[in-house]
Amino acid sequence: MTNQKKTVSYEKPRRYPNVENYDGVLKSLFGIRLMMRTLIKEFGDSLHLPALDKGKFELFPTEHVSEDFKLRRNDLIWKFEREDGSDCYFLLMLEFQSKVDRFMAQRIMAYVALVYDRLKGYDDLKKRKRKLPQIYPMVLYVGFNKWNAPLTTAELIEPWSDETKFMIPDVRYALLDNRHLPKAAFRECQEAAGLFLNCARAQDPNEAYDSFKRFYNYLKQPEHDNPEDEQDKQMLKQSVLNWYRLYLRSKGVKLEEIKKIRQLEEVDSMFDNCDMRWDMLWSPEINAKMEKFLAQKAKAREE
Repeated sequence: MTNQKKTVSYEKPRRYPNVENYDGVLKSLFGIRLMMRTLIKEFGDSLHLPALDKGKFELFPTEHVSEDFKLRRNDLIWKFEREDGSDCYFLLMLEFQSKVDRFMAQRIMAYVALVYDRLKGYDDLKKRKRKLPQIYPMVLYVGFNKWNAPLTTAELIEPWSDETKFMIPDVRYALLDNRHLPKAAFRECQEAAGLFLNCARAQDPNEAYDSFKRFYNYLKQPEHDNPEDEQDKQMLKQSVLNWYRLYLRSKGVKLEEIKKIRQLEEVDSMFDNCDMRWDMLWSPEINAKMEKFLAQKAKAREE
C-alpha cells in the first residue's frame, strides 16, 4: 500500500483567536530564560551587549502607572545581576515591533522614564543613596519592510540653535531587524533564540522546512546535565507551537485544521506528510494582508 499525503484545507486568511496578540506570542517565547540567554549569547556581540548569559537573571515588572494614572506596559524587561553578587544590576528592555514606527525612539524614552520613576521608589535606592541601574533598550523587529526609523531621540528633534543643541535628549535603542539580517548571521546559530529567529524569517518553502527541522531537532535533544534548560525546553515547545498555529492561520490554513495540532510533533508531521501548498503560503498577497493586519493591531495598541 502506498502512503498518501494528507491534505490541508485553506480559506481566505482571517483572524486566528491569538493573532491579535501576536506580541503576546513573542513575549511568551522571550519570557523563557533559555531564549533570553541564547539571544544574548548568539547576538550579543553585534548588539554590543556585555556578557550577561552567565550570571543570575530574572523577569522584572513591566506594568507602570504614569503621573496621569494611566497604566503603561513594556513588552519584557529582564534584570541581570553580576556574577560576583554585588548590588549593581542591569535591565534589558525588550520591545517587539511588527511595523516600522518613526517615533520608536521617543516611545523608548518614555518607557525608560517610567521604569526609572518606578525604581526611584525602591527602598534600597532611597536608603543607601545608590545610583539608578543602567537600562538597555532593544527592539526586536519582525516586520517585512526594512527598518528605517531613527535609532535615537536626537534624530527626531530639530535643534533651535547650535548653542542649545547640546541640551537635546539623546536616548537610543539597539535594533535586531530579523528579516533583514544577513544569512551569515544565522549560519553558526545552534541554540534556541537563533534557531527560532531563523524560522521566523523564512522566505521560501525550503527555508521554512529546513529551519523548522533544525529547531525541532534541537528541542527534542534532552538536557541531561541541565534540568533548568530541560524545563525551559518543555515550555518552549508549547510557545513555539502557539507561534506556528498563529503563523499557519495567518497564511490561510483553516481553523479546524489548526485546532487538530496539539503538540509540536504534529507540526513536524504536517511538514513531512501534508501537501501544504507552500507556494500559496508564501504568496505576496497573503503576506501583504498579514503585514497590513499586524500594522493595524500595532497602531491600535499604541493608541
